[in-house]
Amino acid sequence: AAKFGPDGTQIWSQVYNGTIFPGGLNSNEAANDFAVGDSGNLYVVGNNQGVVGGQNAFLIKLNGTTGALQLSATMNGNLNSADAFYGVAYDSGNMGVYVTGVETQTIGSGNLVVKKYNVGGALQWTRTESGPGSLGDSGRGISIHASGDLIVTGQKMIAAGNARGWLMRMPANGGASLWSAEFNGNVNNSVTIGRRVSQVANPASMSYVVGTVMTSIGNQDGYIGQFDNGT
Repeated sequence: AAKFGPDGTQIWSQVYNGTIFPGGLNSNEAANDFAVGDSGNLYVVGNNQGVVGGQNAFLIKLNGTTGALQLSATMNGNLNSADAFYGVAYDSGNMGVYVTGVETQTIGSGNLVVKKYNVGGALQWTRTESGPGSLGDSGRGISIHASGDLIVTGQKMIAAGNARGWLMRMPANGGASLWSAEFNGNVNNSVTIGRRVSQVANPASMSYVVGTVMTSIGNQDGYIGQFDNGT
């Protein structure tokens, strides 16, 4: 992670590896998203290599002034396999940090997962969502609606090799999703993924999603869509 001034001057740079986590290795770490939170501090999510070969999801909090590590939290699914956090959002109203990603369950299967942490790194709740057979669903982006609800995007596996983009709204208390929508490319049995979602301040009833879709065999294009949040 690095911080730059308005003129492009680097203010600080910090490199962290998996050894900062219990049982972590210095191997195959990746930061996937970040959000600016309380007092300008940074919340960074990603994945790191575990000791026994599994991939764990992580959340770290960095001091916005110095880049110093303030706290860390990890998630290791039932299979100790390819877990990851891909999206993070900070809610200043509730002083909470929301993350989304994938939590592996069995070989070849995973669920979309959403978790809430407080600013001290303590887990508040966990919510999982899955498509048919939990074949590899995942959350990729998350944002806060004006009401405080969460808007999450990602992918929903319908069958092996067939994924649709997924958008859902869920309450900030971790309850069941209020609604969900799917979007797909022009090719059946293709892979479509929503990767980031953003709210429109006015009107607050709209979400924009960006991702990737397959428009023909071997041809993957960028995607942007506008959705009504149902308010």
